[in-house]
Amino acid sequence: MLEQLIARSLWQLLHDANGSFNADIQLLERLIDVGDQLNIDVSLQRSQELYFSCLQSQIAPVCITSLDNEADNHCLQLLKLGKKLAVDVSMISSQLG
Repeated sequence: MLEQLIARSLWQLLHDANGSFNADIQLLERLIDVGDQLNIDVSLQRSQELYFSCLQSQIAPVCITSLDNEADNHCLQLLKLGKKLAVDVSMISSQLG
């Protein structure tokens, strides 16, 4: 059930932004942490696949073309979330600086 909640929350963050970007990121990070702290075997495969599929089409363009502080902040938060999901975001990170 936690796996589904993480996947749904991630999908909503990536496809249906409702203005609560920071809160949504924090929720996802907390959900992943709860799974780790409870020491339950939460499979993040579905969430990892969703994140990875959006990495090139949505996340990378935001990060590479970010012209203001808000976009920069969103980019850094999205890359941090990718790391928490155990998705290799080094290619994008290396292009940033």
